[in-house]
Amino acid sequence: MKIRINEDLHLSLFDTLDAERFYNAIHEINNEDQFRINLKKKHTNKDKTYDILIDAIENKYLVDGTPDFFIIYHQKIAGVFEFAPLEKDSDYVEVGYWLFKEYRNKGILTSVLPYMIKYAKENFDKVRLIATTPLNNWPSRKVLEKSGLKNTGKIQEFKKENGLIEEDIEYEILLNEMS
Repeated sequence: MKIRINEDLHLSLFDTLDAERFYNAIHEINNEDQFRINLKKKHTNKDKTYDILIDAIENKYLVDGTPDFFIIYHQKIAGVFEFAPLEKDSDYVEVGYWLFKEYRNKGILTSVLPYMIKYAKENFDKVRLIATTPLNNWPSRKVLEKSGLKNTGKIQEFKKENGLIEEDIEYEILLNEMS
């Protein structure tokens, strides 16, 4: 499945055929992008990347229908857009996204998010779409606000791998009020 945003940008449903392409995207650049460093630790070889994609497809998408998409920009994997697994009694679907550092500040997520909000409205029987982002991640907060999500004021604390506490802020949009 492919969702075309424009000539240079589309989303492609996770597929094991993209395992090598994703592995290469992770490892093609050596820079100090902390997210890429963390991915390199997780994706140590192409077989591991294949297994991770299989897990995302079989244990998430096939179970509750929440897909993960590669964000493809100029024919390269630039990042990921994902829906969190649905909780049975919740009234919301949660989204997450990330881009490799070299693709940030190009308007990619601002272009993608409205399509994914529409996807959520059409594919999930939920009232709200929510996203959380670190309190100090102003670019991500700006993307969410541009796409019509409202700051709920809810702060959540998460303990990171290094033991530090990170504060995230929640945003939401009411899917049933969209035209």
